Amino acid sequence: MSPTFDMVDMKGKVVIVTGGKHWLWDRPPSRLMKLKTESLESGNMDIVWLKLDLSDPRLARQSAEDFLQQEKRLDVLVNNAGLMLEPYEAGPDGMSKLVIVNYLSPFVFTQTLLPLLISTSQELNSDVASISHKWTRGFKCDTVQDLNVSYDKRWFSSFWRYAHSKLLVILWTKSLQKRLDASEPPVPITVISLHPGSVDTFTHKWSLAPLWKLLITPVVTDIERGSYTSFFAAAGKDIRDNRNKYKGIYLEDNPPRITNPSKVARDDDLAQRLWTITVGFFSELS
Repeated sequence: MSPTFDMVDMKGKVVIVTGGKHWLWDRPPSRLMKLKTESLESGNMDIVWLKLDLSDPRLARQSAEDFLQQEKRLDVLVNNAGLMLEPYEAGPDGMSKLVIVNYLSPFVFTQTLLPLLISTSQELNSDVASISHKWTRGFKCDTVQDLNVSYDKRWFSSFWRYAHSKLLVILWTKSLQKRLDASEPPVPITVISLHPGSVDTFTHKWSLAPLWKLLITPVVTDIERGSYTSFFAAAGKDIRDNRNKYKGIYLEDNPPRITNPSKVARDDDLAQRLWTITVGFFSELS
C-alpha cells in the first residue's frame, strides 16, 4: 500500500487527528507553527491547533464543543492519542487514568462530534486500537468498575492495563458501527479499529532512551511506514469503494489487512454491556 497512490483526494476535507496533524491534539504552539508553515508552503493543507485534554472526560467534551463552534463539517476523526505503559493512577471520578485517556475521553469526544460527522455525510471515521488487546483474558463488564482493573497482582501490570484499554476501544468500535447501521436511514460512516504496527513512539520517555531505541530498532518500523495503516483507515480508496466490507472491522499489519481481533473482542454481548455502562457513567458525570 502506498499513501501516494491509494488514498482518496482529501482536498477541502476537515480532519481531526488526536495526537497528530490537521486539528492537532495539545501540540505546543511552537511545534504547531512549524507544521503550519510547512503545510502552507506545500500547499497541501492548513493546520489548526485544537486544545484537547484527555485526562478528564469533561475537558474532552468541552474541546469537541469548541470545535463545533468553529467548524461546519467534519469528514474524518482519528482517535490516535493515548497512553501506553503507565503506572496505575486514579484520575477524575476514581477511574484509571489510562482508561480515561485511552477510552472514556475518546468516547465522549467522539459522541459529541458525531452529529457533525453524520451531517457531513462522509464515509470515514476511525479509531486506533492495538494488537495488545489479544492478551486480555477473563474480562467481565457488569459495572463501571470493571473498566477500572489495576492488574496489580500480575507481572508487568502496566502492559495488562494498556491491553485492557485497547480491548475497550475495539468493543466500543463494534457497538458504534452497529448503532450507525441500525439508524433510519443508516448512517454512511465506517468505523474502524486498528493496530498501526510496532512503531517507536515511546522510548524517548524512558531512561537511557538512545540505548533502548537501538535495541528495539530491529523489531519496529519507522514512523512514516508506521502511519500507513492509519492513513488507509482514514482515507483509503478501497474503503471508499467497498465500505460495507470495512464496517466495524479490525486492521493489522503493514500493508493493512482485515483480521479477527481476539475472541473476547468479538463478543457482541460484551460490547453491548460495555456501551450500556459507559453511557451510564456519562449520564452521571457533572
